[in-house]
Order: sequence, then structure tokens, then C-alpha cells
Amino acid sequence: MQRPLVAFLFVLAALPTPRAFACGGFFCSSSPINQARETVVYGYEPDGSLTMAVQISYSGRDEDFAWILPVPVPPDEIAVGPDALFQQLLQRTEPRFQTVNETEGECAPLSCAWPGPGCSLGCGAHASSAPDPGFAADAGGAAFEDAGGGVTVYSESVVGPYDTVVLGASSAPEVIEWLQMNGYDVPDASGELLAPYADQGFVFVALRLNANRNSSVIRPVVMRMATDEACLPIRLTPIASDPNLPIALFHLADRPARSINYSAADVSLDLDLFNGRQSWDGAVRQRVEELGGRAFATDYAGATLTLDLTLPDVADLAEESDAARVVQEIQARGYPADALLLELLARFIEPPPGQNAQTYLNCLARGRGCGEPTRFDPAGLAAALEDEIRAPRAEAQALVSRHAYTTRLSTSMRPEDMTVDPVFALDDGLPDVPQVRTARRVTECGEQEYFAATAPIRIELPDGTVVRQREGGTMSADEACRSMGADGAASGVADAGGGGGGCSAFRVTPGTALSWLILAATGAFLVTRRRRR
Repeated sequence: MQRPLVAFLFVLAALPTPRAFACGGFFCSSSPINQARETVVYGYEPDGSLTMAVQISYSGRDEDFAWILPVPVPPDEIAVGPDALFQQLLQRTEPRFQTVNETEGECAPLSCAWPGPGCSLGCGAHASSAPDPGFAADAGGAAFEDAGGGVTVYSESVVGPYDTVVLGASSAPEVIEWLQMNGYDVPDASGELLAPYADQGFVFVALRLNANRNSSVIRPVVMRMATDEACLPIRLTPIASDPNLPIALFHLADRPARSINYSAADVSLDLDLFNGRQSWDGAVRQRVEELGGRAFATDYAGATLTLDLTLPDVADLAEESDAARVVQEIQARGYPADALLLELLARFIEPPPGQNAQTYLNCLARGRGCGEPTRFDPAGLAAALEDEIRAPRAEAQALVSRHAYTTRLSTSMRPEDMTVDPVFALDDGLPDVPQVRTARRVTECGEQEYFAATAPIRIELPDGTVVRQREGGTMSADEACRSMGADGAASGVADAGGGGGGCSAFRVTPGTALSWLILAATGAFLVTRRRRR
């Protein structure tokens, strides 16, 4: 059954405005802009070039938006990309921590009498021991000298919602003066941060929102450059950074990647990560601070995981005369329920007089008495969906698919530590790092020396550390059953075990004893697969 479009269009009004995500720096002299995370994808291409995709999210006045990225060479291409690329990469590589249960030896059998009327737990039913599921636009062209002096403008173009310019100069003041004269909201104070890049001969990619744009939705930017140098210009970031800025960098290549000038954060996989008392991001932040503020942890390193970024063609909808059918088909074909889709629909389907665009689109999704649109351009909508959603996602899918290996590096940086740009290189001598880290929880039963409820338990962590969770104890059958919430041992059952009958008693195997121990909340280690976010 198709899910009505109303379910995902209405929520847009309730979503909080995204915080700022960008590589480089946000410059705004009028309204402060804040960066809440950096997420960047580097694709090391076989021809020696580099594809760099940068996620940008922004809240503030449109006229205040200005984004600058220093790069070693002028990009051959600048295009917009999909947020889904970053979302899926983050989801598929997020470190997870799970604990598997094992038993050494054979525990003494135990049958308990359980409380409650009738057979509410099921006669002989056992609690489950399974773990919880826990480039489209060309920015090339010959460079030319700007009439304003020593600034070289390599290209100017409109890409998605952005005016883009790639320029170089012998000094930072010249860059800033050119940008200010051409309507970019760049404060004079940013010159000190830009100066080291200008001195090294870097060029600058600058973006602002185009005054005549059709879209106001901030999009990721994708650049291809004739260089294999992957670096993160972090020195620009303190001007608009959180006190501790999380950074996630994806390196798509044929082998692992590492930073060559930052330390490797060897995060200890201690018990707190497996029992939920510590998040992975928190553990990374703590270790990076211990290493002096400049280090990267490897969250994942291994075979590139499958992403699902492609979408079905909608060219056939260009001839469709029924607006409701078009809206319903777009949803049925899996187009993402985001602000960009809503904006495109509203651009080409104008509601009847007096109706709100979003309300009208929701009505069309239900297909009930909405009235005829004032204007409906199915051909324009189909073309826009292809150009602005489907094609960028196909390009992103191709970027990921042509690289067999993915490395995800993460860190958390304070503004005072953002004084050295991290530089990265490929290194085939590095080991794989799994997404799922596994600890073993071993119940040491021996040769029927213990009941499962009283046996010693140890936790074996991935690094070989052994944590003693529980020492062995001596209990009678009655005491062991009561410790699990039962009334006691089943009638006629001796301490060493024995049969029991009736609906209220069942034989407890080591696995079911453990399950009831968990349900009784006796303080035992919670055995489940945990996903940290």
C-alpha cells in the first residue's frame, strides 16, 4: 500500500532548521553562522585526480551566505550533489558494539515454578536469546586577469542555487577586496585566516546564493580537481565553529587512508562502549584531547558498502495531465521526502487561488477533491527532477561504486587547535577496521558445578582485555529460581535439578536462565547489540 505524500510533506514544517555544515569557513559580517559538523568525501580517481564532495547546511539570511574553500588547483568541474550521499555513508559506517553470549561447560539443570495465573508465559515457552537488532556543471574555461588588479579569475558560473567563482591572488587582501566588491559577505578580519593559503599559491572557490535562483535549498558541492592531494583547510573554520566540532571524512579509494600529519587516535574499546555508558563520539573526543587536540580515529576501514542512491526515471510523467497522479507517482518511485522535492513540486504545480502550496500538494497525494491547479507544468517538473535530484544521485552512486575501499576518519576539534591543516594519503599497509566491534560474554559453568544464574561470568573485549563481571556463587535450587523472579524450584526438584510438571514450571536451560536473569533485572550485564550514534 502506498504511503500518502502527506506523511512526509507535513513534517517539513516541523523540522528544525539545520545547523551549518561546511569545509572551509562561513564568512558573515552581519549575521553569525555556526558550523555544527564537517562532513567531506574524497574520491581518489584512477587518473590521479581527486573528487571532493562537501556537505553544506546553513541557517541565516540568504544575503549573508558566503562560503570559501581554499584548494591547491582550480577545479575542472563544480556541481551540486545529494545530501543522501553523506547520510547513507554515515549510516552504513557508524561504529556499532555488540556482545555475544557463550557458555563454557554445562551448567546444572534447573526447573522453576513461575508465578501468575494459568499459562500466561506459555507452557514450556523459552525466552528468546537472540540479540536485539540492535558533476553536471562545467566550471572550466580559460583563466583571465580581473580588471581589479592582481586577482586571477579562473571561472565564474551558476551551479544549482549558487553563484560560484574560482580565483587566485598573490595576497589575501586582494581576494577579500574582490569578493566584497562583487557582493560576497566577507569580513575584513578573515584576511588573516586566508593569508597562509594565498602565500602557498592556493586558489579559492567562493559560493553565494544566486539572486535569481529557482531554489533556496542549500546543496552539497562536488568538485573534481587535477590533484591527488587530499587536505582539509581547517584553519578557516575557527571563525564560525562550535567549541568542539565533530568532523567525519570519507576516503574512497582502492586501499586505506590516514592522516600524514595528525596522530592516529587509538580509541580504547572498553566496557563502557559495550554497555552504553559511553558513546563512540564521546570516546573519540576524549582520546583526541589526550593526544593534544589533533588526531583522527578510524571508524571504519574496509570494503565499500552498498549504497542505494539511484532513483527511477520520471521522463514518462512529462506527458501526464493529472497533477495528483504525478505527485503520487513521484512518491511511489521513492523520491526523497525533503525540502528540495517540496520546492520542485511547488515550482511546477501552482495551487488554486487562496490555497497554501504545501497543503495543496498533500491533498494531491491523497487524491481527494483538491481542485485544479492554477498552473501545472509536468514537462518542466520531470526535467527538474532529472537535473536536480536524479542525476546528482546517479553521479554520487557512480562515485561510490568505482571505489572498492572506504576509510571513515573522525575527530572532534576545538577552535584553538585548528592551526594545522590535516593532510591525507593512501597506505596499503594499514589494517581493516570493522564497523561492528564484538565482545564475548562467557558464562563459566564447568562440569555442572554451577546453575546458569550463579556461574562466574567474564567479558572478553576485542583488544584481548578480560573483565570479570561476576564471581561464582553457591545457591540452592530454590534460591537460584527466586533470584530470577520465580516462586522457587518446581515441586519435587532437588538442588541438582530434576523434572517438574504443570503449566507453571518449565526446565531452565543455560540460555533461558540467562534470559530470565536479564528480565529479572538482577544487575547482570545487558546482553544486546547496541548501536551507538
